Amino acid sequence: MEEYLLCGKLKTLGRVNILPGRVATSARRYEKNGRLRNLLRNAAITALFYLGVPPRSLVRFYR
Repeated sequence: MEEYLLCGKLKTLGRVNILPGRVATSARRYEKNGRLRNLLRNAAITALFYLGVPPRSLVRFYR
């Protein structure tokens, strides 16, 4: 959830530039749970965060 807070603060400083290159991440969770389940979980966590649920409470949904 820190990335949402960081992006919000960066917007106030000016334009954000996208750097060339790629980022590698693990597909393990997507392979285990499937794309739809991960999509829905991430959307729910993000919505709860914006509704004011503290990140410490949201961490249980990541596991």
